[in-house]
Amino acid sequence: MIGNPVPARILLLDDEQALLDLMQTYLSRLGHQVEAFATVARGWVAFEDQPQSFELLIADLSMPGLGGNDLFLRMLALNPNLRILVCSGLPFQVETLPAEVRAQVRFLQKPFLPNMLALAVDELLPPAR
Repeated sequence: MIGNPVPARILLLDDEQALLDLMQTYLSRLGHQVEAFATVARGWVAFEDQPQSFELLIADLSMPGLGGNDLFLRMLALNPNLRILVCSGLPFQVETLPAEVRAQVRFLQKPFLPNMLALAVDELLPPAR
């Protein structure tokens, strides 16, 4: 089934406003609580304020101010249970991350279909939370 039956709190970062709005709407319709930001700085402030409240980060790799691996590792330091879905038109290798966090990270190549996003989210989120 597409769409995790247990809602998750998701932090969504993408500087393409139309795509950000589309993903936020789609994930919300699947039952998730989504906080979406078009800048890394605003997303970081929301995350840093309550890091344990987020279960999943979905981030575009090519956003201005996004240090990719550095940002992901900073977020994981504040919330070791965070799952990360990197969505980008640029290549990304999960293997560039430390071995102990690789299982928590997936990559979804842009462009993608909505059901591909839902499946990636489902794969990352534990079934019973």
